[in-house]
Amino acid sequence: MYPNPCKDKLYLQAKTFNTDLSTIYIENQLGQRFDLPISINNPNTISINTSTLHSGTYYLKILNQARASVEIRSFVKF
Repeated sequence: MYPNPCKDKLYLQAKTFNTDLSTIYIENQLGQRFDLPISINNPNTISINTSTLHSGTYYLKILNQARASVEIRSFVKF
């Protein structure tokens, strides 16, 4: 995941999960979810438009299709 901290875009390397079988969402420290535009740039990179988020710490959560596993990464928006 890069850049961290980010401003308008956050990029995620998709090698570690299957984009067709995963759900990606963003939460703030209060647990509020944000529906942000996600684009698949190529088979290995996903971009997330973070321009509408306020400055702060957020959590990117990746759930697999069965919701059996969750990967959580934190990032800072400035």
